[in-house]
Amino acid sequence: MSAQSIKSAAARGVRWNGLATALRVGFLTLRMVVLARLLGQRDFGLASMVGVVLGYAQAYVDLGLSSALIQKQEQDPERLSTIFWLNLLAGVLSGGLLFALQTPVALLFKEPALVDLIAVSALQLPLVALGQQFEALFQRDLRFKLIAVVQIGADAVNTALAFVLALRGHGAWALVLGTLAGAALNSLGLFALGVRHWPVRFAFRPSQIKPHLRFGAYQLANVNVGYLTSNLDTIIIGRYLGTEAVGVYSLAQRVTQLPRRYINPVIAKVAFPVFARQNRDKARIAESLLSLQRSLSHLNAPLIVGLCVVAPLLVPFVYGEKWRDAVPLVQLLCAVALLGGVAGPTQIVRTALGHVRFNFHWTWSTGILHGLAMWAAASSGLMAIVLARSLLGFVLGIAMIAITLRFLDTGFTRFLYTLRTPALAALLMTAGVVGVLHLPVALSDVARLLLAIAVGAAVYIGISLWLDREFLQRSVRLLLGREGRPKPTAATQPAEGAPEP
Repeated sequence: MSAQSIKSAAARGVRWNGLATALRVGFLTLRMVVLARLLGQRDFGLASMVGVVLGYAQAYVDLGLSSALIQKQEQDPERLSTIFWLNLLAGVLSGGLLFALQTPVALLFKEPALVDLIAVSALQLPLVALGQQFEALFQRDLRFKLIAVVQIGADAVNTALAFVLALRGHGAWALVLGTLAGAALNSLGLFALGVRHWPVRFAFRPSQIKPHLRFGAYQLANVNVGYLTSNLDTIIIGRYLGTEAVGVYSLAQRVTQLPRRYINPVIAKVAFPVFARQNRDKARIAESLLSLQRSLSHLNAPLIVGLCVVAPLLVPFVYGEKWRDAVPLVQLLCAVALLGGVAGPTQIVRTALGHVRFNFHWTWSTGILHGLAMWAAASSGLMAIVLARSLLGFVLGIAMIAITLRFLDTGFTRFLYTLRTPALAALLMTAGVVGVLHLPVALSDVARLLLAIAVGAAVYIGISLWLDREFLQRSVRLLLGREGRPKPTAATQPAEGAPEP
C-alpha cells in the first residue's frame, strides 16, 4: 500500500474504532453508574479479583501470536491455520488449569466466594481463543468496521445481562456473568466473520511458525509480566486490606483509566499495523509517534485533569455517597493516567520495531520495583499503596518515553515541545474550574459541577483552537477522510451547461 492509501485506511479505522469506543464507553459508564448503586463495595471487589486472575490467564491463550501476525504481516494459509489450532489448544488448557486452581486462588485472596466465580469464569478462555486470531487479522488489514460492529453488540449484551442479574440480587455474579456473555459473543462473532475470509484448514505444522513463536514468546512474557505488574496493587490490597478496600480502589481505577482503556485504543489499535508497515523508516515513525501523542494529549488532558479537579463533586453525584472514600484515590491516580496516555504509544512503537526482548526485560525489572514499593507501603494503608505506585510509575513512565525516543533518534525536548499546547490549555482550564468551584455564590453541588464542566470545556477548547488550530483542523480532516483529496481544477470540473454526474 502507498503512504496515502495507508493514511486513508488508518483514518477509516480510527473512525470505526471511534464509533465503537464511543458506544462502549457509553455502555461502560451506564453499567458503572447503575451497578454502583445496585451492588456493594464487596461485589466490586470480588469481580475485580476475578478480573485480575482471568486477565492473567488470558494472555496464555494468545501466546503473543496476535502481535506476531501483525508485525510480520503473515498471509500464508497453512501458517495461519497452525496458529489458530495452537491458540485454541492453549485456550482449552488455560481454562482447565484455571478451573483446577480455583481453590488456591481463593486462599491467596482469603475470599471463599471466589471459588465458584473463578470456576465459571474459566469458560471464557477457550471461547476467547476462537476469535482472537481473526481480530488480529482484521486489525492487520485495517478492517476495523467488522470489529466495531461485533464489539458494540457484545457490549450491549454484557450491559443488559448485568442489569438483569443485579436487579435480581445476584451481586458479583452480575459483573462476572455479564463479562462472560459479552466476551463469548464478541469472540464467536469474530470467528463467524473471520472464517469467511481466512478459512481454517486441518493443518498443524509448528515448525513453519518458529519465527512467530520466537517473537510471540517475548511478547507473551512481556504481556504476562506487565499484566501481573499492573495488577500487583489489586493483589496486595486484597491480600492485606480486604475485599472492600479492593472494591473502593477498583472503582477509582475504572474511572481514571477510561481514557487509557477506551479512548487511547481508538488510535492505538490502528497505529500498530501502520507502524509495523513503516518499521524500516525511523524518521516516519518518529513523526507519526509525536503526532499521535499530540492528538492523544488533546483528548486525555481535559478529561483527566478535569476529572481530578471536579472529583469531590462528581464521584458522589454519579456513583452515590457510599463511594466518597474513592475521591482522593481518583485524584491521585489521575496523575498516573495522564502520563500513561502519553507513554502508551511508545510500547506500540517498540513492538512494531521488534524490540520485544527489551520490552520484556524492562517490564519484569520495573515490576519488581513496583511490587517492593507497594509491599513496603501496605502496612500504612490504602492511600500509601496508591501513592507509592503513582510516584514510582510517574518516574518510570518519563524514563520509558526518553528511551523510546532514543530508539528513534529523537530528542526529549522535541517531545515536550509537541505537548506544549495541551499542557498550557489544561493548566488554564484548571484555573477556570477551580475558580468556579470556589465562587462565593450559593449554588447546589450539581449546579456548581455542571457550571465547572462547562467553563472548563470552553476554556480548553478556546485555548486549543487559538494555539493549535491548524493541527486540529488537519486531524479532523484526516479523520473524516478529506485529507489529501485533490482540489477541483478546470480539467476535472464539468463544462458549463454539461450534465453533472
